[in-house]
Order: sequence, then structure tokens, then C-alpha cells
Amino acid sequence: MKKLLLFAMAGLCLCGVVGCEEEYENPGDFNLKATLGFSPASALSKVDGIAYDFKVLREMDTAFVSSYTKNDTTFDANGEPVIGPDGQLVISVDTIYFKTGKVAHFYEMDTIVLPSYADTFTVHITSNALWKAPQFKPKKTQWFFNYNLKTDGTSLFGGGDGYFYFRTTRNKNKKRSEPAEQFIFTSDSSVMYHFVFGQVGEKD
Repeated sequence: MKKLLLFAMAGLCLCGVVGCEEEYENPGDFNLKATLGFSPASALSKVDGIAYDFKVLREMDTAFVSSYTKNDTTFDANGEPVIGPDGQLVISVDTIYFKTGKVAHFYEMDTIVLPSYADTFTVHITSNALWKAPQFKPKKTQWFFNYNLKTDGTSLFGGGDGYFYFRTTRNKNKKRSEPAEQFIFTSDSSVMYHFVFGQVGEKD
């Protein structure tokens, strides 16, 4: 199983759409590096037109690693194999990690605090590649949703320049105790952004 240092997403499954065409066109230069950015670098409110600017806390190159398991017989101080209560050899299982040579560029973004009222926000994505934006799954209350204006459903993926929308529900209480985390990344995971959103409450 592939993992990413400082950035792991376990069990993430996304569905794509496959199209067919009678005549194939040149899809582009696959030697080009995948790019992903935002222009303007902000989330635009639909309710009052306020732009919430994106600020990078830190960025770094991160390395992909893979792993395999190695089974070894356990030996005692005398060099004799250890026998368990069931009469079988005691086997230790170690997980060995190694670098794959593949790297990615990771952006950790500053927390954006959103208003208490329900709102929809627009993010303009600039990219030369396919990208994904998996839906945030909270431990507590779901108040942050990926949103597709055309289908009135979630917006999990796209390609090239496009738009990513998200919406928030009204917060009648105090500031949300659990922030929303949104990852947006190229389909080859070579460029990744980690966004964190908070929301104030009407009782703050």
C-alpha cells in the first residue's frame, strides 16, 4: 500500500467518468509536469461577495514510500527458537518501508474562518491535469459540503481549469469545535493542497 510522508489518506476511493470518441485527438504532452493552483487564490462568498484569501503556511517536497512485511522466527537468549503456548514457533512480523523515488509537492494552507450563516463558495482552479477533491467526512456534525452547482450534488473531481464549489450550513451555536479539512490534488498526487476551514457561531 502506497503512503505519503506527512500526508496519508487511507481507503480513499473515487469514481471517474470514461468517455468514448470515434476519432482520437492528441491528449497533450504527457512529459509535462502536472500543475495545480488557484487564480485568484481565494474562496468567493456567494452571499456577500467577500473573498477569503488562501495563505500557504508551508510547502515541501514529500516522498512516496511503499512497504512490505517480513516474517522472522523469534529466538531466545540461547539462540533457540521460541515455542508458543500452542506448540508453534513464535513468528515476528515487521513492516519494512522503502522510498519509491516518486516525490510530490505539498502545500499546507492556513485556516480560513468562515461566517456563521449558510453560504456557498467558489474556488477557481487552474491546472493542466486531472484533479480530485474528496468529500470531507467529519467525526461529529457535517456542516461543510463539496457542492456542484450543475448537478446539485458533490463535486469530487475535475480536469484542467475549472471551478470547485463548497457550501456551509448555518451555525446557530458557538464556533465549530471540529474544523473541515479539504484536500485538492492532481490525479497522480504530484501536487497536493491541504485546506482547513473553521466557522464562527452566532453565539460567539
